[in-house]
Amino acid sequence: HFVLKYNRRMMSEHPQPLSDVLADNVPPIPLELWNWGIAHRTGILRQETPENLEIALSEDAEASITKKGISFKRMYYTCAVAEQENWFSKAREKGSWKINVKHNPQDTSIIYWPNRFGVYEKCRRTTDSASLYLGLICYL
Repeated sequence: HFVLKYNRRMMSEHPQPLSDVLADNVPPIPLELWNWGIAHRTGILRQETPENLEIALSEDAEASITKKGISFKRMYYTCAVAEQENWFSKAREKGSWKINVKHNPQDTSIIYWPNRFGVYEKCRRTTDSASLYLGLICYL
């Protein structure tokens, strides 16, 4: 609601007095400036999937590959790549190792791991961890 209200409010002046914006009599309202920019500038906006947006807004962190799963904040996760490549068996035999992940601190159900191609894999909590924190969403 705050963003909607902000984008419709009249600003005291244009943030960057561009002669073409002023010549077109565009009022100093964020939404009006946005619409003018779409019509008169590049106008080529990129659309992202909700999942890609969530990943982009997620925090970076470090997790460990262990014999029980991908260990992160006392919970365990798994993903298709980990299962296909037998990460957990390898950790049982050779010891654990670290990986970088992204996570939303308000949702413990999923973490994301960037694979070797830079594509993020979704890792879900394992059944054991899920039963402990079923439906838990943390609010800060």
